[in-house]
Amino acid sequence: MERGFPQSRYDRDAGSRSSNPDLIGKELLGQIPHHPQRMLYVYLIKGKNNYFYTGCTSNLRKRFHEHNLGVVVSTKLYRPFILIYYEACLNNKDAYNREKYLKSRLGKNYLRKRLKNWYNKA
Repeated sequence: MERGFPQSRYDRDAGSRSSNPDLIGKELLGQIPHHPQRMLYVYLIKGKNNYFYTGCTSNLRKRFHEHNLGVVVSTKLYRPFILIYYEACLNNKDAYNREKYLKSRLGKNYLRKRLKNWYNKA
């Protein structure tokens, strides 16, 4: 380390790590956890007549396509749909709890605030 420059927190914490930035990046990349399990998506779609539908799926593209084809009985009459919001979860229980919350009054208020620019434009 050069004289006159204080040691940064990163330099103090690095300990035995190499001072080569390329190697440090590779070391840190190896620390990113890999999640082999499937993601679950909680989504909100909008159909004609301002019909909103909130659902949960492990394959968002397929499920959205099914909604637009009319395969899903509860949304068949409101086609075509646009996807306006989705969230990803690693755990089934978390995803279904989130879906339940977004269907509640508090959840709908949350989405209105979260998507206020979209609502104002639409």
